[in-house]
Amino acid sequence: MFNTKNIIKISRKSQEMATNSTTKVEKGHFVVYTLDGQRFVFPLKHLKTYIFRELLSISEEEFGLPSNGPLTFPCDASFMKDAANLIYERASLAKERALLQSLVIKT
Repeated sequence: MFNTKNIIKISRKSQEMATNSTTKVEKGHFVVYTLDGQRFVFPLKHLKTYIFRELLSISEEEFGLPSNGPLTFPCDASFMKDAANLIYERASLAKERALLQSLVIKT
């Protein structure tokens, strides 16, 4: 289960890995990858949102906690873009849940 300490650990690992890549990530952000290899950078405050907490839980169930690799979400880039749009729009919890339902139905 993801508690605050686990989320902080994952975000630090994500920042370390991003620092080792060619594109730097600003402080206060974290990197996630989708199943199709797309890279996304988000502010750490997004980790508090319902949709990210659920994606982290689903990712943990499918892949376990990342130790030496990047944090990968079990979705494609189009799903991640939709999720990001909902967060930036400050969409309702019902909309976030509906989007997550579509992920469960696809897999």
